[in-house]
Amino acid sequence: MKSKFQIIIIATALILWGGSVSAEGMVDIKPYVGASVTYDDNVFRFSDSDQAEAAFGSSKMSDTITRTEAGVNVDLRLSRQLISLTSNINNNKYNQFTSLDYVGRAYAAQWNWLLTSKLFGIAGWSK
Repeated sequence: MKSKFQIIIIATALILWGGSVSAEGMVDIKPYVGASVTYDDNVFRFSDSDQAEAAFGSSKMSDTITRTEAGVNVDLRLSRQLISLTSNINNNKYNQFTSLDYVGRAYAAQWNWLLTSKLFGIAGWSK
């Protein structure tokens, strides 16, 4: 059975393949996927390898982190109002320090409201 992350990646790829959706300039949907590989020569910020040895019983301080992510940004314009929604999931895998592996999620909603040229504001939520 596929993991939730794999299903999201596949769904996002299908959306990307179909292109972004735009209805009379009112809705703009932009899905994305990405991947990166990062090398960190001192993951725990030890002052030297002796400190790493004392903490973990090994002098290893470096690691390679692979990150894959998928998300979508949606903008909805209703007259003079703009509603923006974003969602992202990312999978972070450490080569050496596997206990640091994690799946991150981020969600946000923002309403850019405008009543008059002098009465406007922004309301938002994020997690």
